[in-house]
Amino acid sequence: MEETEPKLKRVKNDDGDDDAALHSFLDWCRSVKLSIDFSKVKISKSSTSHNYGMIAIRDLAEDETLATIPKRTAILEPSTTRLSELLRKHASELKSDSNWSKLIICIMHESSSNNEKSSNWSPYLNLFPNYDLFDLPMFWNEYAFL
Repeated sequence: MEETEPKLKRVKNDDGDDDAALHSFLDWCRSVKLSIDFSKVKISKSSTSHNYGMIAIRDLAEDETLATIPKRTAILEPSTTRLSELLRKHASELKSDSNWSKLIICIMHESSSNNEKSSNWSPYLNLFPNYDLFDLPMFWNEYAFL
């Protein structure tokens, strides 16, 4: 896949203002060797359910590659977090039916306010939606259904 650098207009927010979080994320993508083919897609806040999304800018063929994501450097999971050794040591205690517990711990640790500036994952995690803004039934309390 030929990596194409994003044009400046693709790293501005929907109001045309410079988008620092998106710039930081794209710099992070380059640093972890994650490539996005900007001749095929753009990253935008428009037409998404919340925050950022990837939108095709032309017709795409079935199975066309839009991005290449290296597992060891660009996928946050128990073996790629700074907690990997601790999670391995306590694997039996963290075992769950869903196997989500270790990933949730990774995300909580990497996104904690004490860790935000030093985490490799900050530029990625800073794009996560603010769930307080979601108005979906799964986030409603029991009184919303009365």
